[in-house]
Amino acid sequence: MVAYALAGTLNKDLTSEPLGQGSDGAPVYLRDIWPTSLEIAELVRTCVTPDMFAKRYGHVFEGDEKWQAMGKAKPSLTYRWNSGSTYVQNPPYFEVSRPSPARSRM
Repeated sequence: MVAYALAGTLNKDLTSEPLGQGSDGAPVYLRDIWPTSLEIAELVRTCVTPDMFAKRYGHVFEGDEKWQAMGKAKPSLTYRWNSGSTYVQNPPYFEVSRPSPARSRM
């Protein structure tokens, strides 16, 4: 997205057309500004720490306040439909009663 913003249009093939011109007037291509794998690895090595992940994802399964306010679901073999819900309703095809299948007599 940034490269297209620098190019000023989405109608460019950024793999072969220049994004624009440098201060010296020479064309600047995406490959000229794209970081190398070594540059990325060095940034990750020096800037990304285990503490960052622990802080961000250490309590991910606890959820936010809204999630916690939902309370615990009671264990059940079937879903307990809330008839007052305006979001999830029991599909009508679950309500159709079917006659028992005929048994074959052998």
